[in-house]
Amino acid sequence: MEDLIKERSVKSCIALGYKHWQQHLGETFRRTRWRILLSAVMFTAFIISALMSAPNWLYILLLTFSMNSVAVKVRSLAGEMETAQRGKKLIKKNLGYYVYFFCLSLIVKLCTILVVGAPMLLLLYMYWLDSETVKVGDPSTLSTTYWVLTGLTAFATTIAVRFIDTWEDYAELYIFGTMITRNRTKRQGRA
Repeated sequence: MEDLIKERSVKSCIALGYKHWQQHLGETFRRTRWRILLSAVMFTAFIISALMSAPNWLYILLLTFSMNSVAVKVRSLAGEMETAQRGKKLIKKNLGYYVYFFCLSLIVKLCTILVVGAPMLLLLYMYWLDSETVKVGDPSTLSTTYWVLTGLTAFATTIAVRFIDTWEDYAELYIFGTMITRNRTKRQGRA
């Protein structure tokens, strides 16, 4: 990532981050798999505990732990922790640029979740339909198979979504590089 620190548009940063992610799929998965698996286990426990009416503090705690940062590992994997730290300091100065990147990456993330997470969304819809029939007075039709299937689907979906979302961390490094370049240009202009 020697050409990281250059002036680029947000769209080209996203494209370059995705391209870098594609070229290093195996290495990225090998180095982040334990964090992704831990995140998937915690998210699966969150889904099951939320659906089974566990105490609020339990599933909030599980959701918090499931959102652990895989990004730190990806940045260290790319060997660009210094660029990330310097770029984070410049977010306030380049807020509009970073917000634009954040919005575009959220759109991509939403599409990923909707496509990859469709089976999980269908299972959650099935749970909602069952809860509506229980409110009317009918017995619950959810069997043990539903809960096993929900757990396995949540686990697999979380692994897929978390791994696919590592592309954003590479793209963010290109964003930070552009912000560093802009800051240098401003300093040289003042001098």
